[in-house]
Amino acid sequence: MTDIYAEYALLDAQIADLTAKKESMRLEIITKMVAENLKSQDHMLGKFTIAKSKSWTYPPQVIKIQDEVSQKIGEMKDIVKSAEALAQSTGEAKYTETESLRFTSVKL
Repeated sequence: MTDIYAEYALLDAQIADLTAKKESMRLEIITKMVAENLKSQDHMLGKFTIAKSKSWTYPPQVIKIQDEVSQKIGEMKDIVKSAEALAQSTGEAKYTETESLRFTSVKL
C-alpha cells in the first residue's frame, strides 16, 4: 500500500522544482530566439512565439486620480465589510462549509 501523504508531498516538491526549471528554460528560450531574431519557432511538440506586452508609466495627474479612486474604493470596501460583519453577527448571513486540503511542507 502506498503512503498517499508521502506521495502527495513528493509531488508537491517536484512541481515546485519543475516550475522553477520551466521558468529558467523560458528565459533561455526567449534569449535564444531574440539573439536569432526569431518571432516564432515551430517544433514538433508545438510552437514557441515571442509575445510583446506593454507596461505603461503614467504622469503624476493620472497617478493622483488612481490614488484617489483607490482610496474611495477602499472606503467602500470597509463599508461592505462592516455590513457583512453585522449580518454575520445577527445571523442574517448564512454560510456553508466545504472541506479543502492545505499542505505545508517541512523545510529541509
